[in-house]
Amino acid sequence: FDVTAGVFKQRVRPQGAETEVWGFNGSVPGPVLRFAQGDKVDLHVVNKIPQGTTVHWHGLRVPNEMDGVPHVTQHPIELGGSFDYRFAVDDAGTYWYHPHQSSFEQVPRGMYGAFIVEEAKPVQVDRDLIWILADYKLNDDNSQVEDFGKILDFAGDGRHGNVITLNGTAAGADRKLELRPGERVRLRLVNAASARLFRLE
Repeated sequence: FDVTAGVFKQRVRPQGAETEVWGFNGSVPGPVLRFAQGDKVDLHVVNKIPQGTTVHWHGLRVPNEMDGVPHVTQHPIELGGSFDYRFAVDDAGTYWYHPHQSSFEQVPRGMYGAFIVEEAKPVQVDRDLIWILADYKLNDDNSQVEDFGKILDFAGDGRHGNVITLNGTAAGADRKLELRPGERVRLRLVNAASARLFRLE
């Protein structure tokens, strides 16, 4: 797969202007990367954001040099540069990917996505859904508040946004999952917020 980190606009709130975000392949969340257990993965990542970046494969067992930790396992991918991540996916499950370079800024700007490894023997369900929960800190005009990396956030409980999102758009009280009697739903949950805890009901 080709994965490009870029800058673009996306509708986060239903009203008002679109928000400038950073993300993968032109959407927040980025594309769902879905593989079968045992597959060999080859991901060509290109950087088009205005700072260096990496991609970390959260929860996956990968070779150390593929773990996406800047200045430890690899050099950051600079603007206009690329890096090839190659590894096998031996463990089935729900994972996610995001930068470890300036993750206090790049993740809240929208750089994250789901990574699914299907079981060799699939679980029998009627629907397989992914919910990626996150938050943005937005001004009244829907622009992002540019206060990333504040020392008070590092010293306290982190940077909390004022707009909670579900799969990239504002999650309101009307966001419900309708179920049929007897239906089997696999709900894959990812918390991509930089600091917020979520309680679902």
